[in-house]
Amino acid sequence: MQRMQDAFVPEYRKRIGEALQVQFEAAAAAVAAGADPSAAVSANSKQLNQAIASLYRNVMPHFAGKAYNAIQSSTKDFGDKQMSAWITAVENWMMTKGSRKIAKMDAYSKQVIASIIANAWEIDPATGARLGRLSAKETARLIQSKFAEMEKYRAERIARTEITSASNWGHDQGAQSIAADTGLRLQKVWITAIDDVARADHLAAHNQTVAADEDFIVGGVPLAFPGDPNASDAGQIINCRCTPPLIIKGQCKAQTIRRKSWRSASCSLPSSPHPCSSALQQPGTVIYRSALYHWRSQIPSRSNESKP
Repeated sequence: MQRMQDAFVPEYRKRIGEALQVQFEAAAAAVAAGADPSAAVSANSKQLNQAIASLYRNVMPHFAGKAYNAIQSSTKDFGDKQMSAWITAVENWMMTKGSRKIAKMDAYSKQVIASIIANAWEIDPATGARLGRLSAKETARLIQSKFAEMEKYRAERIARTEITSASNWGHDQGAQSIAADTGLRLQKVWITAIDDVARADHLAAHNQTVAADEDFIVGGVPLAFPGDPNASDAGQIINCRCTPPLIIKGQCKAQTIRRKSWRSASCSLPSSPHPCSSALQQPGTVIYRSALYHWRSQIPSRSNESKP
């Protein structure tokens, strides 16, 4: 799944970076002209809005279809009915909550610009003492310079966070669609990347199992899936690397994977011989072919999940 997510990163990192550049250049021009830079950021958020909307419209249905088709119990691929439902869900989210996400991104940009302006002093190179405020034009150039330093990192962080949100949301929607179409009783499992940069709340949530249409509770926050864009706490989703593989209710979690890749997943089924003793799952028990990759995510990684 990570490789599929990564395929979307270059395009949206570029588009988001370009959108942020438009906002910072507008803010710098406003400062040089003695105008309000915050107003300039707000007035130039259209391109960022379009980039985020495009990301969700492309990524979410793509992963919903992948999840739907990967469930072996399905007798046919998804059709227009399912695709229409997924696209409608994205459009409704963009109209009701997508604007709030953009507003938060804008607020952070305004905060960065305000900090640059507040610290726009001419410094004595010998003593480090403040000699006086920079001129408006010098401050504008400083804003552009600071943006150049942070643009690549911020665009990458936003792109990866939103792609994770959209792909896991698609996975969740695909699971709910196949459950509704087939009557399968599906559950999802919160799997955390076990390493020294994982959030404590996510480590505590590792292996938490809920019905496919229910929320996980992570750090006291309800999350439908890792990276849930509706989360009330952004600290639980930024740079999240967790994954939500599917299982059929009542079946051993280890039946969805090869045992050699099963690291810290718990199994409470007392059956004998235990299902986990099989090197491969029995026919019909694998419901999500990408589960093997998901469970491998527990192998220690040096990825960039930042703590809140």
